[in-house]
Amino acid sequence: GLHLSSVSIIQWQSLATVVTAASALIGALVTFLNHAQSQLWQTVVAALCTSLRECLAAAGSSSRAWDDELPRVIFSLAVACIKTCQQVTTTTLEECDGTLRGLMDLYQLALQVSAAHSATPTAIASHKYYLSSTVHKLLRSTTCLLPKISCRNSVQSALLQALDPVACSLEAHQGSLRTATPGEVIELWKLCQEIVKCAATCRTQHSVELHEPFDMMRAILSRLWSPVVGALKPPGGGLISRELIDQVLEVLRDGIQGAASLEKNTTQGADPWLLELLPQLIPLLIHVFQQQGAGLVCLTACIRTVAGTSTLKGTLDSSHIQRYDASVERGLWSIGEAVLQVHSMVAQGGSSKSLHVAVEFFPLMRDCMLVPLPQFVSADKLQTLMNILHNCLSGSAGDEARVALGFAKFVFTFPTMPINAAGPRAQLQKQLAELVDAMLSSPGWSGGSGLMLKLLEAANGAMPPSHVIDVATTLHSILGLVGDVRFRILLEEALRMSENFPRSGTSDTAKLSFVTMLLSDQCKGDVRYFKRIIKGFCGGKKKGVVS
Repeated sequence: GLHLSSVSIIQWQSLATVVTAASALIGALVTFLNHAQSQLWQTVVAALCTSLRECLAAAGSSSRAWDDELPRVIFSLAVACIKTCQQVTTTTLEECDGTLRGLMDLYQLALQVSAAHSATPTAIASHKYYLSSTVHKLLRSTTCLLPKISCRNSVQSALLQALDPVACSLEAHQGSLRTATPGEVIELWKLCQEIVKCAATCRTQHSVELHEPFDMMRAILSRLWSPVVGALKPPGGGLISRELIDQVLEVLRDGIQGAASLEKNTTQGADPWLLELLPQLIPLLIHVFQQQGAGLVCLTACIRTVAGTSTLKGTLDSSHIQRYDASVERGLWSIGEAVLQVHSMVAQGGSSKSLHVAVEFFPLMRDCMLVPLPQFVSADKLQTLMNILHNCLSGSAGDEARVALGFAKFVFTFPTMPINAAGPRAQLQKQLAELVDAMLSSPGWSGGSGLMLKLLEAANGAMPPSHVIDVATTLHSILGLVGDVRFRILLEEALRMSENFPRSGTSDTAKLSFVTMLLSDQCKGDVRYFKRIIKGFCGGKKKGVVS
């Protein structure tokens, strides 16, 4: 044991050398690691961690040593621990226990050092990143080890042990989120994301042995719920960094999706924990959307998770199945009401609002139609959705443009998609397919020909030239999915709707030639040639293909 409460600078440098040598010894043990050596490894790591904690207590009087040596000492030991962890292939708790305990001890020490280092005025900026990187690597190594351990209680205990100091730090920041440095808090949330992803993986790995609900994800999100609410709805109101908001929402989304990974493998039919969380979760997500235009990825995850549980009833008797199905349908209805609010806010916000939220909005609407949510089996709601899509096809670029094009393709193909839902939802899906088909068959801007013209206008300059290939690829896919006859009808109607498209003076003969060439065998078989025809007719870089 080393007692380092009054070490000199020279002794600090010597300590770094000693720990480096000890780390090399640990690395050498990897080749011969078995149960006995794993316990020896744990003892060595524990002794070094104790010494390093004494260094931490003494750092206030040795600022130079703190800046120059301690981050290097921590990193040196971490490298050895991670190297050892990577060699572990066993699946018994007894053989992994020493490695796991050593990693957790060092991880918590690194967290403590990183937090203290950040609060030190003389701290070197590069060392701050150095320590943060070390913490992430240690946690990642721990989360790689946990799925190999067969005892789920030990796994859950380790994850909660890893999460607790991070959650405490997040709670300590809650009162100052609007003034705190976003980067420090975001790093903490990234650690939470690692833990949540590991929990999802472990739940899937352990599902084969479950005979009762396994509440790991529920326990983790319960521990994080207060920091989540504090970040998404900070005390006293006001806005915080959008980057921080997005990171918190990623953690929440991964937690919801992690619940889905369990529900797909479990043989139990108990109501999923997510249904109990919805009454608190949905108003929070609506608040975030109203304030920041964010949160829709979590609503989408809720739809997928809740809708995916309704057919997984396991061995329940009929009365339990009825109650289970009823709770799922109530959950979907509450999500549908929330999505209806989002739909209304986007529609009322005009083009700017549509473009701002397009990347998250259209995947959400796609899932609403696939489930489907009963609130959206409505001709009026569909028409409003088409108006929003029209807005996004004019003037969008980048991810917004690609998502809008993808949703346009989805709308054209939806009526012919197979019905995968069961029970009452199968009938809803059939009704919605009929409504979409009727809408696409209607004339004018509200129908399929109007949507087709919007796609052509996107290639004609409504979107940047870099997206012409994306538009052409979308139209080529639609042609292959709806067939020659339907595509020709929609295309000819679209061209008749605008006399000046693609430019003033374009003759009917040129338009007819354009339609004929797009439907030729060469165009249907070669998307690159199809793109050339689109570019030539719509005034792109390769002009003159169609005269």
